[in-house]
Amino acid sequence: MDNYPYNKLIEAVDRFLKPKRSSSGIIRVSHGAQFSNGGAIGGWFFMMFLLLIAIVLIIQDLFLFSIPIILFCPFIVAYIMDFQGIEFDPKNGKIRNYDSFMGYRSGVWYYLKNFNRIKIYQDSFSEERAMESDATYSSYRATDTHYFYTLYLINDSQDRFVKLYEDESITKVRDFATKFSKVSGFEYLEKIHRKIG
Repeated sequence: MDNYPYNKLIEAVDRFLKPKRSSSGIIRVSHGAQFSNGGAIGGWFFMMFLLLIAIVLIIQDLFLFSIPIILFCPFIVAYIMDFQGIEFDPKNGKIRNYDSFMGYRSGVWYYLKNFNRIKIYQDSFSEERAMESDATYSSYRATDTHYFYTLYLINDSQDRFVKLYEDESITKVRDFATKFSKVSGFEYLEKIHRKIG
């Protein structure tokens, strides 16, 4: 692979990311549920509504009508939870971010040889504050901003990003990046960059 140090990368992944290996040789690292799909809150309410209908149908001795409704609910849960991760294909020298839906993983494969650096990006999300009993309208409408930091494997042109690690603590992410860089041989760009896109 043109002296590409993917064996060192795999060694770093094994040491720091605790991957699983499939029978086909694919190395998989799950980032878990991301809850990043739009309409997640609406999805939860819709699922609860469907379950309420199913319970009413069961009470009315219409069990057969409730089965399709109950069977549909896991699809809603899988959409809301939005499981993501990364996969390595050492045999073909490829890597990808994947989205998993009901066990089916999808994502675009890229050649590992095109990646050569790791970089930290800062991102944030806002949430409304919980209303206190003595809160005014203006304080009720106030929001809190939460920052988190993501370590990406990137290529020279920086148009390909593979998420390696994420945490709310910049210290933890920097420490992880330093250790990962040392083992993998990938250059670590220490400057913190703003959100991708």
